[in-house]
Amino acid sequence: MKKTIILFFAIMFVFSAFVSADTFPANSHLVSKCVTIDNLDEFPEIAVVKRITGPGGSTTVNGGLEIIDNTCLSKGYKFNNLNLLWVEKTYVDTLNLENYDPYTKVLKKDIEYDEEHKCYRDMSQETFSCRDSMEEWYEDEPLDTNFHAFDVDIEPWGGYVSNSNPMTEIEEHYNIIKTNDGYDLELYGTNKEKDNKYNIFYSAVCFFKNLFGGRC
Repeated sequence: MKKTIILFFAIMFVFSAFVSADTFPANSHLVSKCVTIDNLDEFPEIAVVKRITGPGGSTTVNGGLEIIDNTCLSKGYKFNNLNLLWVEKTYVDTLNLENYDPYTKVLKKDIEYDEEHKCYRDMSQETFSCRDSMEEWYEDEPLDTNFHAFDVDIEPWGGYVSNSNPMTEIEEHYNIIKTNDGYDLELYGTNKEKDNKYNIFYSAVCFFKNLFGGRC
């Protein structure tokens, strides 16, 4: 029985540590976000693939690439990074995307460990620039030039907003456009949903209703 109790509290401790590392900021709520590329069918000659890397661009999540469709884009963990690339369809069909990364990591700066500030510093810059790990200084360098990054950066995670902001959902709609250099993305529509429970006036009314036994 004693061992069971100890084991229970050990599990609860680990769980609470995990949860507390990723809790909501005070007086805020999470905004859900849906980002789509809506005209993929108009460009059958190319495939659009997503490449997800971990925090700081460290490693490729899931080990490779994935062709996207017109559903909501995702990147998994909120601190991951999403890159969208376009590639000729005839070429991408010859690859095993599950184990393929068209980039490699290269250290392009003069990085040394700064004992005073306990971080890794770029010694080639006159201005102070320091990061927690050497890995954070590595940059993507193309290995396969058949893959092309869009100029437009897309962020599929909605993030947190103050409870004084009633926004709860965001939609962003992009189209592929033809350019002189290939293809790019263009934002053509947004939609924001709101919830009254995050409105200050509504919250005040609810407070007094609850105070006198009512319900919202």
